[in-house]
Amino acid sequence: MHSNQVGLPGGKKDLIDASLEVTVNRECQEEIGISPEKILIEFPSVYIPPSNFMVHPFVGVYLTNPVFKLDAREVKEHIVISVKECLEMNVCYKKVTIKNNEVLVPCYTYHGHVIWGATAFILSVFRNVLS
Repeated sequence: MHSNQVGLPGGKKDLIDASLEVTVNRECQEEIGISPEKILIEFPSVYIPPSNFMVHPFVGVYLTNPVFKLDAREVKEHIVISVKECLEMNVCYKKVTIKNNEVLVPCYTYHGHVIWGATAFILSVFRNVLS
């Protein structure tokens, strides 16, 4: 995700990564100090025009309460949202400028944090799957 925005663990696939699942595990380990115990599903990919980047979201599970070890160079703050809270969040709209045009984009707010862009899209897909 982009700097200074609420995001999910992730990053570019390295040449040594045998698959996107390997990338997911590596990035989660690097950024938050854990890897999903099991990858459940790969969500539809989403294209991010401002960065010209294709995001391939995955959902994984951790069967116990993980102990996070954040990489301070990549993670400013760790936000945990329960599945229940995620499903109960209301959609709102944020005005942003994209290529010199002001547009309203869907977003969520959670304890003072604005979640928008690719992260909001991924959370929307997650919410729809669970509903």
